[in-house]
Amino acid sequence: MGDFKYGLVLANDIIDEEKSLKLSEETAPYTDATKLGITAVMRPGTTIIRKTKNITGKIIIADFKVADIGHRNKENKWEGTNNKIVGELVSAGADYVICHTIIGTSSIQECVDTAHAQGGKILTLPYMTHKGAGLFFDLPVPVDDPEYKKMLIDSGLENVWEELDTLRLEKPLDIKKAARYHEEMGHNWRLPYVSVSDAIILIGEEIGVDGYIGPANNPAVLKDYRMLSEIRNVLTPGIGRQSSKPEEEQFKDVFGILGPTSAAIIGSTIYKAEKPAEAAANYRAMRDRVAKALDEISEGC
Repeated sequence: MGDFKYGLVLANDIIDEEKSLKLSEETAPYTDATKLGITAVMRPGTTIIRKTKNITGKIIIADFKVADIGHRNKENKWEGTNNKIVGELVSAGADYVICHTIIGTSSIQECVDTAHAQGGKILTLPYMTHKGAGLFFDLPVPVDDPEYKKMLIDSGLENVWEELDTLRLEKPLDIKKAARYHEEMGHNWRLPYVSVSDAIILIGEEIGVDGYIGPANNPAVLKDYRMLSEIRNVLTPGIGRQSSKPEEEQFKDVFGILGPTSAAIIGSTIYKAEKPAEAAANYRAMRDRVAKALDEISEGC
């Protein structure tokens, strides 16, 4: 099931070390993990990861969105930049490191292998919360192109190509057919073609990433996630300032779509609050209400 059950994660992007540690400590009674962004690590260095872990006793997620090269040496051992970054972060106390897949398969494979060898875990990003994310994540994948197939096979991902090809046949080819297709087949694909986002998830399933980051402010994307990955954790930023929906409704969307193996990531609406601990407690109560209601529905089925 993974480390999260209807989780609540603090996104801590505070630059000042003293203030950052105070925030993590004050909110820890109400959260299940702390996500430290690059901004929280730049000044104090990676020592803040262990300090945060020690004062909270909670899971630590290093949000570096690692996006550099993966490279094997002549002995077939990873020695790329990602190996160095991920290795240092896990050694510093990070339980999870967030890494990109969109830049290539060797990059994310190196991240996964490096983290797992040291007891760490990897989250990757099939989509993001910001405006314009679809400009690249929504691009169609040329599954029927022999060169694309060759690239996947050369990367040791023949199974991924087969899954993508199956998915291509399942999806409608024309957006105008999508509504009828959904009604007849009971599916709810957001796009009528295989996208880069789809490929990232299926690559992640094959190489063994430990979960995904998904946009809480885009439920249609989350539905695609769950249709392609049934059990892996999905952690979702985007609740609060990035959506016009009431926050509790967003919790219902996230947990209702993704199920127990998911977590809501809350950042600025906690750390910019006059009383961050009180804000975190309110989110905890909100999470608990939604989770209880969903569990009751599940038990009644």
